[in-house]
Amino acid sequence: MTLLVVTQQAVLAKTSREIGQIAQAITVNVPFVKQDSQGEIRSNGSGVLLQKNGDVYTVLTAAHVVKETPGRMSIIDLLPLSWLGLC
Repeated sequence: MTLLVVTQQAVLAKTSREIGQIAQAITVNVPFVKQDSQGEIRSNGSGVLLQKNGDVYTVLTAAHVVKETPGRMSIIDLLPLSWLGLC
């Protein structure tokens, strides 16, 4: 004899405000400076904070943001904090 037990669990979707709070907490600004034939270009990329391990932060960003940068660069969250991370 087989007994099948089925339970229902209420699932509530996040509100747009809750989604916005989550996005703000994990989205970072990645300022960078690149050299071209005209001189320096200062610009900003963005990324998503994936992990923090001590003082090392793992950020997912587009390749063109870190393509020609040194091994260390700053990341700035949308809150008034700034970190130095490794790319």
